[in-house]
Amino acid sequence: MPFKDPIKRKEYKKKYYQIYCKTHPYKYDKKYHKDWHQKNKKDVKTLKNKREKATREWLISYKTSMKCNKCGFNSHPAALDFHHIDKSKKDKTISQMIRNYGKEAIMKEMDKCEVLCANCHRILHYEEKVREEKQNDSSKRLLNQPNNDIDSQPDSLPNDPLL
Repeated sequence: MPFKDPIKRKEYKKKYYQIYCKTHPYKYDKKYHKDWHQKNKKDVKTLKNKREKATREWLISYKTSMKCNKCGFNSHPAALDFHHIDKSKKDKTISQMIRNYGKEAIMKEMDKCEVLCANCHRILHYEEKVREEKQNDSSKRLLNQPNNDIDSQPDSLPNDPLL
């Protein structure tokens, strides 16, 4: 697009459609697509379901060649999970991506993950949770401990005239 600004882009499209697409001006273009979608709703849904099913089957067949990175489990693909190593780089879960993304995007997201069996994955998250709770408890204790420098001073000052 020649314009990054959405308002200018919209104006450009209007002019383009009015000049070059006189049979389908911009005003009616939206209506046409909306009507087409309403007429073909069932077909669109079946196509989407087919695409999702094909992607899910591809993922299952892909998982059959994998095994757990911790214990080596590879008996059933349904028991293998993708664990994001760095949560900050996580876009979406793989199971969410099956519905609306292609194989390339899913593969890119899988590169950010390690494969774990369901048991190892649950244990890992449990250990992370326990570790976080211990850190939170220790930081709370540090905040609640009295500061020795301030508390070691007496409450009242001596009657020294120089002070």
